[in-house]
Parts: sequence; structure tokens; C-alpha cells
Amino acid sequence: MKEIFNINRFGALWIKTNRENLRANLVLLAVIAVVTFLCLCRFNPFTPEYTVVNSDGTKISFVREQAERQFIVFWSVLFFFSIVVAARSFKNVISPYKSLSTLLLPASSFEKYLLAFLNSTVVFFLVYLLLFYGLDWLVNTYKYSGISQASYTTGWFGMKIPLIEEGQQMLRPSLANVLNISSGDSGFLTVVNRDDFSCSYHTAFSFYPILGCWLYVIAIFMWGSITFRKRVILLTTLLHLLLFLVVGYFMYLIVRHVMEAYYLSSMVNVEPDLPSPYWGLAFYLFPFIYLWVVWIKLKRKQLK
Repeated sequence: MKEIFNINRFGALWIKTNRENLRANLVLLAVIAVVTFLCLCRFNPFTPEYTVVNSDGTKISFVREQAERQFIVFWSVLFFFSIVVAARSFKNVISPYKSLSTLLLPASSFEKYLLAFLNSTVVFFLVYLLLFYGLDWLVNTYKYSGISQASYTTGWFGMKIPLIEEGQQMLRPSLANVLNISSGDSGFLTVVNRDDFSCSYHTAFSFYPILGCWLYVIAIFMWGSITFRKRVILLTTLLHLLLFLVVGYFMYLIVRHVMEAYYLSSMVNVEPDLPSPYWGLAFYLFPFIYLWVVWIKLKRKQLK
């Protein structure tokens, strides 16, 4: 295949691949939907929860709690199932039963690689974002409510529901922008705007390092998908846990050296000889190194 990329050929490959995996993708999407729904409901979808919000302070606390719930559920479920999706990205290439037919498809190695990468990143992110907000809207319509007066009555099946009296007001949680992340001094803080009760998230890292970690996880398990035929998630996780222990030990030695240098320099009142902070940019290179290795391994498997 001399031509590296052809949009019509790539489109045909995308249609064929997704048509063949439609049933498995729908089952996975259903599992993701159920897990997300249960997490948003705190694993109790049948009992509505009511919180008394009779002042600006209690309203802000209620909005902050609901926004934090949405943030934690979105990113936790996204990271977990990104591992599952990435671990399946090259299952047909590595399979002893489907590898030959997959490699003989009239498409270039780059097109097959690009399809796997886009399905594991952009497509999955957008699909899950839409799924999450749809489920979050559903949960917010009945599960969580803020009421101005603590007056209740008994509804169906003995459930406690607020008594509608004169002056009773209800506050429903809104859909939080889970991508509105900025860096802050604290580990995690949700800031609520008093005017419109909109929320923003302040974490130890801004949006881009979090996105880099997500891409790093995907790159690791895409590598595992094209390396191991069975138990991809287990073997990839164990291997990288061992790798991280070794790297972590060397990082500990480096940090100890830096701290000792800083302490000694402070004693003699001179500037410490510290590593350049630009070394932190190397963190963003690791995903691309993994993706490059995946590309090389796929090219070697591609039949000439």
C-alpha cells in the first residue's frame, strides 16, 4: 500500500470496522451507561434525596456538593473505561484468528493506526461526554433536590417526599462543566459563583496535565493491546506497576538530592544548583513515545 492516507479508503475502513464491532460496542456502551448512572445516583437510584437550602450558604454548599459529584464521576469513569477501550484497539491485529484478514485489508498501516487512535480518544471522549450529560440530566431531574422548608409527607412505597406548602421552593442541581478546570493551591476545590451558581474546578493541576494523564493511560494500554494476546489489562498493569516502582525509586533519589542541595545552599546563603523546571515537559513526551512504539509494532505486523 504505497498511498499513506486516502479519505475514501479510511471512511470505508471506519464503516467496516464499526459495523463488525457494533454489537460489542453497544454492549460496552450499555455497561458504561449503567455504571455511570449508578455512580451518579450513589448506587441508590430509587430513593430521592432532599437537602434543606434556606440560605445562600446552604445553597452554595448544595451546588458545590453536586458539582463535585459530577466531576468525580465523569473523570473516574472516563479513565477506567478508556483503559478498556484502548485495550481492545488492536484485538483483531493480535488475534490468531482475525490477524491475517485484518492485515490483508486494503488500507495502509497509518489508516489502521489512525482509526484505532481516534476510536480510543476523540470518538470515545465525545460519545461518553454526551452519554454522561444525558444521564446526569436524568438523575438531576428526580434524585437530588434542595428544598427551602423541611416539611415531608409519605409518597408511594413509603418514600419520603417534600410537602408542597406555600413558600416551599425547590432547587435542582444544574449540569456542571466538568471540563472547566484550572490549577490552584489546594488539592481540589470547587468554586461557586454566587450570582448564577455556576461552578469551576481548581485542582493541583490544570486541564492540560489531566488530559495528558488520560492520553498517557490510553497510550500505555494501546501498547498492551498490540503486545499481549490475552489478559491485556492485567499484564499491562502489572508490567507498568513494576516499571513505576523502579522509576519511582530513582525519582526518590533525585528528589532527595535536590532537597539536600537546597538545604545546604540555604545554610551558606547561596543559590542551589537545582534541575531545570523544563524537565517537567518530558512528562508530555511519554504518551507520544508509546504511540510511536505502537506505530512501529503495527508496521512490522503489516504484510508487505
